Amino acid sequence: MQHINVRVYKKDDLGRAVCNDVQFSNIGVKQFFNVQHLFIKLSPYQRCFFDFLCEEMHDELNWVFIDHNLKTKFITFLEKIGADKTKGKAVNGFVPRLLGLGLLLTTTAKGYYTVNPKYVYKGTAKQRSDVLKQLIQDRLDKGGSLVHLINTTEDKFLDGFKVAVERP
Repeated sequence: MQHINVRVYKKDDLGRAVCNDVQFSNIGVKQFFNVQHLFIKLSPYQRCFFDFLCEEMHDELNWVFIDHNLKTKFITFLEKIGADKTKGKAVNGFVPRLLGLGLLLTTTAKGYYTVNPKYVYKGTAKQRSDVLKQLIQDRLDKGGSLVHLINTTEDKFLDGFKVAVERP
């Protein structure tokens, strides 16, 4: 269900009950409380671009393909909503900023990024847990950085491992 309808009522001039429907989008993402300290570091246009990326995410993996076409679509969107599109033309600098803050993560596929599910997610809680586990496990297995996926330093995290009976 992509939309929900809300019916509201009022009385007309003759005292009769009349109604009207308001439609709302039922598609969105969950934003988690641990992201506010990062959002405050974004300019309004960088934040708008991040939200735009969240709308453009393709599936429960939080992947988004960022290329010239998507950036142009964003600038067109700014124009449509009456924003200063010239500020949006700085979009080429937005991706490195989002990567630096850990809001976006790189993938092995050229042009594809993961919107960090630690902060924002489009699917269910179980799917989010699975994706976070996969991202962390892949980085552990390949020696990649964990810094934007864990809540402590990498050294403390790595020192916290215990002998497991078996790996699930």
